[in-house]
Amino acid sequence: MQVELNCANCFLHFSAAADTPAAEIVDRMIDNGPWFGLADGQTFEDMIEAVLRSRGRIRCPECGAAVSITEETPAELLACGS
Repeated sequence: MQVELNCANCFLHFSAAADTPAAEIVDRMIDNGPWFGLADGQTFEDMIEAVLRSRGRIRCPECGAAVSITEETPAELLACGS
């Protein structure tokens, strides 16, 4: 499953597989940006769930707007590419 964080205001986005290890997510955000304020967790999905439980939303690092979170299954990703 692919998870994507999207800002409708400034079109910033970040995506990764839900089971991507947290250390890899942090490295990618440091190296490539954008830097989203996420909580501790073992995986990308865990990090998102933890921040939503504690803060209720994830904010865009550029404009401060709440970002949308979308999930796509492998089948949905393949359908988008055809």
